Amino acid sequence: MVIDYLQVSVSILGFLANIISQVASFHYFRTLGLFRSIILGFAVGFITLVFFEIYLFFVSFQANGDFSPIVGVNLATYISLAYCYWAYINIGETSLRIRILRELHDSKEGLSMNELLAIYNPDDMFEKRLERLVKYKQIIRRGEKYFINKKILLIVAKIIVIMKLIIVGKKSEFD
Repeated sequence: MVIDYLQVSVSILGFLANIISQVASFHYFRTLGLFRSIILGFAVGFITLVFFEIYLFFVSFQANGDFSPIVGVNLATYISLAYCYWAYINIGETSLRIRILRELHDSKEGLSMNELLAIYNPDDMFEKRLERLVKYKQIIRRGEKYFINKKILLIVAKIIVIMKLIIVGKKSEFD
């Protein structure tokens, strides 16, 4: 009976381990950075999920000789929850609308259009994003041209496009 409840809770336990380890690693190891803390959190959560699944396999196998097909459901649930958590973090970090709302909330007198444009200069934003990609070695510069260096972000971007196609039927919000 307890094993049944634990089996359906494994993905939640993995997800909690993901959140706790991501937040802790981001706050206590600042040099790690946000992206790496998210990857670390996902890995810790996944290892937690695998650990409990192995434990439950041996307990369940000894109890009734059957290993529940809930493992696949737990894996899919964990990956879905981890993706939602990543998307939640990403919205707060990259969404211009969210950032403008935070600026307006922090400003007691409000902000004029010129003040907002000074804060969110499109040229500066582009340059900062480009610098960040170079800093984290996701792209490299040779002469006057930039090239993809690490394909992990490209893979993540392609996965997001596929998920958007499946869920909303479009590659982007501009289609």
